[in-house]
Amino acid sequence: MERMILVAYATRTGSTAEVAEAIGMRLCAAGMDADALPVADVRDVEAYAAVVLGSAVRYAAWLPEMHDFLAAHRARLAERPVAFFTMHMLALGDTPEAIAERAKYTAKAREIVQPVEEVFFEGKIDPARLSLFDQLAIRLVKSPVGDRRDWDRINAWAVDLVPRLA
Repeated sequence: MERMILVAYATRTGSTAEVAEAIGMRLCAAGMDADALPVADVRDVEAYAAVVLGSAVRYAAWLPEMHDFLAAHRARLAERPVAFFTMHMLALGDTPEAIAERAKYTAKAREIVQPVEEVFFEGKIDPARLSLFDQLAIRLVKSPVGDRRDWDRINAWAVDLVPRLA
């Protein structure tokens, strides 16, 4: 159990789940044991030596179920290495403004636990999988649509994460 890693995620349309599964597979390929689970299915983190948390962004923040998870498991998370990954479609550049905007996405989470590693990945928006309200919202904020996930970068991050979680 000492090498078991939890990859817990919050997703709206499944894109973040796919990334979490890929991270879990890469961790396993690197010699770790990993479970990729939706946060709603995680009852306890006690069995895990480390935790990777990932969420989609909605209204410039992680999804509410991830914040609920963090609050519920605050004490146990403080006892082990935790890493964050965020799936988003705005504030993509390396300008100081974009970096500051991305930091807001996980600010509330970082108040609960300080990650040993944090990364932001471009995500995927498929308008056909969104409600009419969400389709209007992405138009309003001029969000790009389509699949912009960089699988090579995601896989490389997971492999590079192993020594930070071991």
